[in-house]
Amino acid sequence: MDFRFTGSPPTCELINCGEPPFLRYAIYKRLNMSDPNIFNYGSNFMFDCQLPYIATGKSSSGDRTVRCQADGTWDFGNLHCEGVECPLSEKIGTSSRPLPDTAFMSNTEIPFLGYEPHKAQMHRSGWCGREDAFIFLSIDLQKVYVLTTLRVTGVGGSGKLQGHPTRLQLFYKVAFAQNFDTYPIEFNMQSSNDNDIYSFTLNPTIRARYILLGVVEFEKNPCLRFSLAGCEFQSADATKEAKYKVGWNDTLPICVDSLPPVFQDCPEKPIYSTLDKNGQIVPVNFETPKAVDNSGKVAWIDTDPPNFQVPFFVTNDMNVTYTAYDYSGNSVKCVVQLRVPDNQPPEIICPDSYSIFVDEEIPEYHIVFNQSTVDVKAQDPSGLKEVFFSPWHATLKLREYVSVTVTAIDNFDNSNSCMFQVVLQPSPCQTWTLVAPDRSTKTCTSNPGKTGLKCTVQCQTGYRFLDNRSEKSFECSYGQEWAPSFIPIRLIAENPARFKFTASITYPISGVLNANCLKTYENVLYALMEKVGGVLSQKCSATVEVLVQTLEITTSSTSDTVSRVISNVSMQILPTVANEVFYNLCSLTLGTMFDMAIPNVAAPVAPLLNVDMEVSSGCPSLKASKTTTFSGFNCSTGEVLLNFGERLPKCVLCPPGTYRKNENDCVQCPLGTYQDESGQMKCKECPLGTTTFHHGMVNSTYCVAMCQNGTFSTTGVVPCRSCPVGTFSPTNITAGFTTCEKCQNGTFMVVAGSKSSSMCRKPCDVGEYSWSGLQPCSQCPVNYYQPNTGQVGCIECPSKTYTARPGANSSADCVPIKCDKIKCENDGDCEVLDHSIRCRCLPGFSGILCEKTENACLSQPCFNGGHCIQKKDSFTCQCPAGSYGDLCESSLNECKTVECHNGGVCHNLPGVNTFECLCRFGYTGERCDIVWNPCEGNDNLCRNGGTCKPFYFGLYKCLCPTGWSGPHCEVNIDDCAEQPCALNATCHDLVNDFSCDCPRGFTGKRCETKVDLCKPDPCRHGQCVDKMFSYYCLCKLGWTGVNCDTGIDDCASAPCHNGGTCVDRENGFECHCSSEYTGSLCQHPVDRCVGVQCLNNGTCRSGVKSFECLCEDGFYGTSFSRDC
Repeated sequence: MDFRFTGSPPTCELINCGEPPFLRYAIYKRLNMSDPNIFNYGSNFMFDCQLPYIATGKSSSGDRTVRCQADGTWDFGNLHCEGVECPLSEKIGTSSRPLPDTAFMSNTEIPFLGYEPHKAQMHRSGWCGREDAFIFLSIDLQKVYVLTTLRVTGVGGSGKLQGHPTRLQLFYKVAFAQNFDTYPIEFNMQSSNDNDIYSFTLNPTIRARYILLGVVEFEKNPCLRFSLAGCEFQSADATKEAKYKVGWNDTLPICVDSLPPVFQDCPEKPIYSTLDKNGQIVPVNFETPKAVDNSGKVAWIDTDPPNFQVPFFVTNDMNVTYTAYDYSGNSVKCVVQLRVPDNQPPEIICPDSYSIFVDEEIPEYHIVFNQSTVDVKAQDPSGLKEVFFSPWHATLKLREYVSVTVTAIDNFDNSNSCMFQVVLQPSPCQTWTLVAPDRSTKTCTSNPGKTGLKCTVQCQTGYRFLDNRSEKSFECSYGQEWAPSFIPIRLIAENPARFKFTASITYPISGVLNANCLKTYENVLYALMEKVGGVLSQKCSATVEVLVQTLEITTSSTSDTVSRVISNVSMQILPTVANEVFYNLCSLTLGTMFDMAIPNVAAPVAPLLNVDMEVSSGCPSLKASKTTTFSGFNCSTGEVLLNFGERLPKCVLCPPGTYRKNENDCVQCPLGTYQDESGQMKCKECPLGTTTFHHGMVNSTYCVAMCQNGTFSTTGVVPCRSCPVGTFSPTNITAGFTTCEKCQNGTFMVVAGSKSSSMCRKPCDVGEYSWSGLQPCSQCPVNYYQPNTGQVGCIECPSKTYTARPGANSSADCVPIKCDKIKCENDGDCEVLDHSIRCRCLPGFSGILCEKTENACLSQPCFNGGHCIQKKDSFTCQCPAGSYGDLCESSLNECKTVECHNGGVCHNLPGVNTFECLCRFGYTGERCDIVWNPCEGNDNLCRNGGTCKPFYFGLYKCLCPTGWSGPHCEVNIDDCAEQPCALNATCHDLVNDFSCDCPRGFTGKRCETKVDLCKPDPCRHGQCVDKMFSYYCLCKLGWTGVNCDTGIDDCASAPCHNGGTCVDRENGFECHCSSEYTGSLCQHPVDRCVGVQCLNNGTCRSGVKSFECLCEDGFYGTSFSRDC
C-alpha cells in the first residue's frame, strides 16, 4: 500500500517566553509591544522602578537586563522595587486631646437651640447655621497639623431641622493673625440623603491650625457634621515639611456601617382601598411599616409624600415610600402600593354605523376591523390591556351587513363593549343596479342634463311586465335611487288559458259509508269517463273536431240532514280551431246533457248519473239526484287569468316578488316579506328581527335587520347606532326603532345603548359623590366636602383644618386646628399638618409630645470594646488601653518598632501589640522573610496534567503535555488546522487527535473510502444508480417513490364522470359506467331518442332515463310515449 504526507511541512519554531509578568511599581524599558518578535528567545529589556521606588537586585547575568531564556522563561533574578516609609494620617480632635466647645464658632451669635456649632463634630448630632450672606463654621484645632482628609455629612433625622451642604469652600491658616488662604478646589455633594458621608482627599495637603468651612450651597438647611484627618506637625523646618510629600494619599480607611436598615413588615402586595355599600372608596388604613438596623437604632424614617398618615383618602393609584436611615447614611426604602379598586369598566365609543357604497358590481367585499381601520375611542385610568373586535373581519355580498362588537378590557379585567354595523350597498344610480331580467333588453343613456341616467327595458315576444306592458322606462339622478323603484324587475310568460267544464253530481245514500268507498267511487268514475269521454267528444264535434279530456275527479260526502256523496268531474275542452265560439258551443252541449231537468238528453252521461257497484266492493250503488255545471277559462294554482279583448285569455304565473291574491291579480309582497318562487299563493316572512326596504322583494337577501332594543336609525333598519348617552329605547315597540327617548324628571344616565328608562338615575346631592355622579351615592369622608350636586369626587379641606363629621357640603365646614390642645415637652414645637397636630422634637428626643429621651448608645457607636456613656443629647466613649479617638477607633502605632523584610509594609491593627506585615508579591511569612513558591499547595495552577516550575518573586512556568499549550496548559492544540478530512468533511478537534464527519457514500479516518450506495439494492421495482453522495432509483411503469415502492393509483384523480366506477390498471384505468351514461370516462348520456319517432311532428327530447315528445300547438300526449 502506498502512503503520502498530508498537511503542512514540519518546521522548527523559535522559543517564545510570552508577555513578561508584571512586578509591582516596575518599569520595563526598551519593550516595544508592537514588535511581533518581542517575546522570542534572545529578546531583552531594562528593569527600572517608578519614583519614589528604587530598583534593587540583579538578573542572573549580574545586571538589570531581563532576557528571554532557552527554557521559555524571563530571567528576573532577584530584581524588585523598594519604597520609602510613609507616615499615616490620623483623626484630628480625638478623645485623648478633645477640642473644647469654644473652639467652634459660626456666622451668627444666636445659634439654633440643639444645633450649636460644637455639635458639628462627626460623632455629635450636628450643626445648622442660620441663612446669611456668608454661612460658615470656624474651628481652632489647637495645634498645627498637616491635613490630608476632610469628611463631611449632613444632619438628618426626626428633629426640627434637616439638611446638608451641596457645595463647600475650605479656608485655612496657621496663625490667628494671618488672613485665611482659600483651598483651590471646592467640594461638591449631590446626594439627596442627608446622612451620606463624603470623604475628600486634600491633594495638595495643607498645613493649618485654623479652619473655616463656608457653605456655598445647601439643600433644605445649611446643616453639617465633619471630621479632619492628618499628621501632627512637629517643626517649621522646610526640609522637615518636604518629608510629608512622600506618603499615603489618604488616611487609613475607617470601619463604617455599610448595612442599611431592614423593614420587617413591608407589604409586598398592593393595598386596595375598601368600598362602601354603594361601591364608593373609603379612606385606606394599614399598619405603618417598622424598620430595624444592625447598629441597634434607626436614625429616622421619612415618608413620600411628606407627613403621610393613615387613614388616607386615596382617589387615584399612588405609592407611599417609607425611607429608613441609620446614623451612617445607609438607607432602605419600603414602597407601599396603594391602589383604588377598579370595578368600573373602560369608556368606549364606537363610530356611527355606516354603509359602504360600491360603484362596480362585485361578487363580495372584504373588510378588516381594528384600531387602525375603525375610529374607536377607548380609555381607562388604569390603562387598557386589550381592545378587540368581534368579528375582526367580514366578507359581505351586496345588501349584506355585519354587526361588529368592540370590547375594551382594562388592566383590572373590567370590560365594556359598544356596537356598530356596516352595510354593503350599491351606489345609487348605477346602470348595473337596474337588473334587466331574462327575455328582455336594457338600453341606458345619460339624461339631457347629464345629471343622471335613463334606461328602457323592452320585453321579448311572448313576455310582458306585471302591469301588462311590454316596455318600461326607469330614471335616476346621480346619488338618488331609480324611479320607479330599483326593485329587481321580473317578466311574466304568456301561456294559453284552458277551458274547463265541471259537472258536480249529488248522490243521496242511506246508512254509513265505508271509509274506503270515496276512493272506490273515484276509481269507478275515472273508468266510466274513459268510455264516456269519446262520446262527449263526438257530441261536441258537430262543427269542428273537439276533444273532451278528463282533468280531475274528486269525491266527498256530507251528513247534515241527509247523507250524500258529491262528485266533481272536471273536463278540458280542446277544439282543433282555437275560437271562443267552439269552446262555448261544446260547453253548452255538455251542460245540456248533464241537465237532469231536460228529458231524453242525458243518455251519453247516464253511466255517470247511475253508478252500479258490485256487491263485493262493500259500497252502495249511486243514483244522481241533482247536477250542477260550471265552465269557463281558468288557470292553474299560482296563475292569474288575463283577458286580451278579442284574443283568447292567457294564464300567467305570478312572478317572484308577488303572490296570487285572486284569479285576476298578482300583488307585490308587502314589507317584511319576500317571494323567491313563481306562482305562489302567499309571500314568505323575513327571518325574525328583519324586514325589507321596499315591496316586492324577490329573495331573503333583501331582508335586512331591524334596529333592536338600545339602537335606532332613521329607517328603523341597519345600519343602526346605539342610543346616545342620556337616552333609551321606547317601550311601545320591540324592534325597528327610529328614535330614542330622553331621561325625564331631572334624571340622567352615563352609558350609551340603554334599553329602558330604569337606567335613568338622579344626581348625587351636595356632600355626596359617586363614580358617575349619579345615585347610589356616598357621603364625603372626614376632611373633605362637596358644595355641588352630581359630582364624582370631593374637595379636600386645607391642610390645617378638619371637618367634624362626614358629608360636609361647604368650605365653611373646614374648621381651623389650633395648637392649644397639646403641650410639646423638651422645647419641641407644635405644628399642624395634614388635618392633625404633631410635635417637632429637638435632636435626642422623640414621642408624640417629645417626652422620650433617645438612647444614643443603642447604636453601639464605640469601637475596639469602648464603653458608651449616655448624655442628655449625645454620648461619649470610654476607650480601653491601646485605643483612643472619639469613638475609640484609633490604636497606638505598634509599627514604629517593627521591621517587615523584603519591602514589606507594617499595618497597625487595633489593640495592644497587634500589627500585620503586608508582604510584596513573591514573599510571605510574619515578617515577609520567606520566598513564596506559587507551585506548592496549588495543584490546579497548571491544568490538563501540566507540571509547575517555580521561579523568584512568585513567578512560575507550566510545562504542558502533548496536545496542550497556553500559560496554564488550558489551550487544546487544534489538530484540525491541517484540514486532514477529505471532501470538505467537517473536522472535530480532539485531544491530540481528530475525527471526520464524512459525507454520505464515504468512510474512513479521513473519508478516503467510497461506499457503494446500491448495495444491498434499495430499489424494489426499479434499477439503482450510485451518484457518489446519494443514489437514484429508475422506477418501472406503474411505480413511484424514492425506492420505487409506491404503486401509482390512476384512479386517484376520480377520472370517471356521472357516478362511473374507476378500476385501477397497470399504467392506466378503466371506467364502468351506469346504464344512463357511456364513453371512456362515462361522459356521454345515452341517447334515448334513437329509433323514436314522435307523432304529428313532435320533437323527441332525451332524458337521463327515458325520452319525452314535445308536441306542437293543438296536440298533446302522455309522458314517455310517442303520442301527440
